[in-house]
Amino acid sequence: MFLVAGLGNPGEQYASTPHNMGFLVVDRLAARYAIRVTRPEGQALVGPGSIGGKPVLLAKPQTYMNLSGISVKALTDKYEIPPSDLILIYDDLDFPWGILRVKPKGSAPTHNGVKSVISKLGTQEFPRVRLGVHPDPGHPLPSGADYLLSRFSRRQTEELDAFLADKKPKAYEEVVDRLLSSPRYGENMARYWMDASRYADSHGYHIDSERSMWKWRDWVINAFNKNLPFDQFTIDQFAGDLLTNATPGQKIASGYLRCNMTTGEGGAIVEEYQAKYMSDRTETASTMFITSSVRRSANRPRPRLRWRCSRPGLPRRASARWPASR
Repeated sequence: MFLVAGLGNPGEQYASTPHNMGFLVVDRLAARYAIRVTRPEGQALVGPGSIGGKPVLLAKPQTYMNLSGISVKALTDKYEIPPSDLILIYDDLDFPWGILRVKPKGSAPTHNGVKSVISKLGTQEFPRVRLGVHPDPGHPLPSGADYLLSRFSRRQTEELDAFLADKKPKAYEEVVDRLLSSPRYGENMARYWMDASRYADSHGYHIDSERSMWKWRDWVINAFNKNLPFDQFTIDQFAGDLLTNATPGQKIASGYLRCNMTTGEGGAIVEEYQAKYMSDRTETASTMFITSSVRRSANRPRPRLRWRCSRPGLPRRASARWPASR
């Protein structure tokens, strides 16, 4: 038997809040598969049933979020369910609204409900489904706790109602298609690429003055929204301006090679900073595209010079010897 436990807080005042996404998913599963989650057991409301031909026990712990582990532990012990057959569903403020992540195991340092489950079970080896609830990842929330316990916005409520009311077999696929067609999809995907690329709208060195790179940012967002093939995505950024009959978009894409810090200081040595720029781009590109750093070669120690004589009486010559590798 599988235990599918959605985390949340009991009580009407918490019913329509982001922190109760686990409860909402269990309610949706119960409605779709005709399972009554009403029986009090193990400090939870539970309902046995079948999903996909597999026996399941749907559960909504009633111990409040931060003590969810007490209920989950009681149920796994009573039904002799191993941690590998526990599926935990909960909200995650680290992901944007509408994003779903499935994680086979691991810690949850920012979620008290999951920390409670890990503490009571004595293991992190159980799968979990994480539901993104952050309304705008680009802007930090003044208080994450206040947001999680606040009511859904009108837009969030409409999206949830539309999904929960859709009884068609492909309701989930339609939601995925709608989210992929939203401009917010490209914005969310692009922020990881831009972080790794070291994107900034300022020079970085010296007075750190403004440098307009937002055209490249918009190109990246549009590339994700258009589902640009990865080979073309790569070629345009590395050599878009060198292509025959390059389009304005391809020329803008090559702005990837200018995301490094630059300086306009009058006293700067041109050759020195050109070397810095090339080192930065080499390190960044190698890490992003081949997931391997080449920075070690750039930091290799300089050779020590020692004087030696080929024969007595002849002028001494300098001989380079590299220090032993560490």
